[in-house]
Amino acid sequence: MMIGDSTARVRIYLLPDDVGRRVIPRDSREISKFRREVLYALDTSKAGWQGLKVEDYEPLVAPGDAHLSLFYLFNTLDSPNPNPKAEWVKDRNTTDLMNRVLKRPIIGMKNPLYGYQKKTVAMMIQRELAPENTQDTRFRCFAGPLGQKYYLDLETTEMLIEPRKYEDVRGGILAEDTGTG
Repeated sequence: MMIGDSTARVRIYLLPDDVGRRVIPRDSREISKFRREVLYALDTSKAGWQGLKVEDYEPLVAPGDAHLSLFYLFNTLDSPNPNPKAEWVKDRNTTDLMNRVLKRPIIGMKNPLYGYQKKTVAMMIQRELAPENTQDTRFRCFAGPLGQKYYLDLETTEMLIEPRKYEDVRGGILAEDTGTG
């Protein structure tokens, strides 16, 4: 749609990577490069989708975005939140062990754990004895202008309709206060 003498607005649809994999090759660097350029220029506002003029918009992805770094990913991970009552924790012994760690001192430890450390230990028990499928943290959930959800890896520009999930890493390391001994 023409907006002015030298300006046009184009509506672009991206085909998710989990659609038509047998028909369309997705390994091409050219496709990835083109998708990245499109994402840099993409106006995701509802006004833009309706063809209205938008003066200033924040692009979905901007060159040099800090949220693409591993530093950002690790520093925005959710704090451990163990759930002894979760539907996938089917073993009563696992539930009891998690509740004991959360509510009482751990026998044999010289120094008592802080509350946040107890949550981490309970989470490690949950991951070890009752692992769950977790969404890949590299994929962020976005909603299209009509409300449909899609998942986008802003680093690789891979886009999916269904979230990519994997089995939780088992166990863990209690190291919240790194460097304090």
